[in-house]
Amino acid sequence: MKLSQIASALNARLENGSLDTEIKDSEIIDTEITGLNGIEEAGPSEITFVANQKYANAARHTKAAAVIVAENCPAIPAATLRVEDAYLSFARALELFHQPLRYAPGIHHTAVIDPTSKLGKNAHIGPYAVVSENVEIGDDAVLLAHVVIYRGVKIGNNFFAHAHAVAQQQLARTDRDGTRTRIGREHVQRLAAVDPQAAALADGEAVLAAVEAQHRPA
Repeated sequence: MKLSQIASALNARLENGSLDTEIKDSEIIDTEITGLNGIEEAGPSEITFVANQKYANAARHTKAAAVIVAENCPAIPAATLRVEDAYLSFARALELFHQPLRYAPGIHHTAVIDPTSKLGKNAHIGPYAVVSENVEIGDDAVLLAHVVIYRGVKIGNNFFAHAHAVAQQQLARTDRDGTRTRIGREHVQRLAAVDPQAAALADGEAVLAAVEAQHRPA
């Protein structure tokens, strides 16, 4: 995928921040991007992000093809994708390269669904999942094996819970870009910029989880 296509998908402003004046903007735009990685690990065909200024020095020395940054981030030698929210935009960029699996609607016969709970349309409830009393879950939810939703929790549309995840608080708001809210088995809010209550990432998104762990504001 070309860098210009990623910029368009993220609604980002692409800037050639290179100190090499011989590099043309057209060369930056046509750069082929193969994936995403951490600020220190990213190579010339990958993009990364910086949302914490304590990593500004690493950004100035990154080998990445481009860096997703906030609008107010100082210029760096690498090309930049300037956005309103670097955390959220990196999560959206990850979706461009890692399309989620689709799960057929249905409730596994071993799942325990309290009769007072309410499930939206097209829910996929995996083996041994537990949905407690007075829970409300929106449309298109996916709960994998052994997920536990505590009593009274309210969850919005497009919810995705990986195996052994536990929801104990309100997760009513979906991500601002309309993509899924996810929680993983470590129960850590790995991407608080997406939603302060419901943005933990899953095992299949280890790249983003590892990168964000370096960038979490102190």
